Amino acid sequence: MKIKINSSTNIVNVPEPFLEVKDKRLYNTVTKQYEGLDGDIATFLMKHEDGKTYEHRGTIDGYTCSGRIKFRGNDTVYTNVSGIHIDHVSVIVGQEDDAVEYFLKFE
Repeated sequence: MKIKINSSTNIVNVPEPFLEVKDKRLYNTVTKQYEGLDGDIATFLMKHEDGKTYEHRGTIDGYTCSGRIKFRGNDTVYTNVSGIHIDHVSVIVGQEDDAVEYFLKFE
């Protein structure tokens, strides 16, 4: 499925079959929770190697999916994250199922 978020000209490809659009947000049918969209603000706690717990907060790059999250301006992709709090500021303004590409055959 392809989605358009807010007034962006970017189209985001969402290949996971268990994600759907519900109430203009991305909904995970497995976890029964809304996921974060590009531009939403996410916060979660993570324990680092030094044993200390740190709060990570940032603007979501792309979308979250089952505990996977990436922030804008950071190449790190966090996985298996629990306890993500999302401030939903973005909405889905357009959606289409994956289009089948047709090719013209010239003989």
